[in-house]
Amino acid sequence: KRMARPTAEQPFDAQQLLTRERLIRRWQHGSDSFFWRAETDGLLIPVIYDGLLRYRWEDVFQLEGGLPDADQLAAYAENLLTETEVAALFHCSTDVVFRAAKTGSLPCRRVGRAYRFVPLEVENWNRTRWTRRKRNVNVKPKKNSPKTADESNGG
Repeated sequence: KRMARPTAEQPFDAQQLLTRERLIRRWQHGSDSFFWRAETDGLLIPVIYDGLLRYRWEDVFQLEGGLPDADQLAAYAENLLTETEVAALFHCSTDVVFRAAKTGSLPCRRVGRAYRFVPLEVENWNRTRWTRRKRNVNVKPKKNSPKTADESNGG
C-alpha cells in the first residue's frame, strides 16, 4: 500500500504511517544506525504494518521536538528545510541561520544533531522578524575625519 502525501483534496491524516525512506526525504538526514539508535532509545517506535516497518507521525513529531498545534499538523507534515536552504531563501550565511535557531529566534526542529526548519515557520519568521531587521548591508561605515593639530590642542 503506497503512502500518499497530503494535498488540498486529501487532508492530513495523523494516523498515516511513514516509511524510513519518507522520513529520510523529510529530514534530508538519516541512516540505518540513526534509526537503530532512535528505536533503541525509545524515541522512534516502529510499527509493523502489512509486514513492513513504519512509523507514526506522533512519534516522528516527538523525536523532532514535540507535537505541533492541531491546526498546524498539515504544515508540519511538509518536508523540512535544511539550514543551507533557509540561508539561500534569506540571502544570508548559514551562521546567521544557526545563530537564530540556537537563540530560539527562528523556530526549528532537531533531528539528531541537525537543525531542520518547517517551511510555514520560516515564512512566518520572514514576515515578522527578518524583514524588520536593520538593513546595514552594503552601507559604508562613517569614517571619523582625523583631527587637525589645532582641534586636538583644544583651540
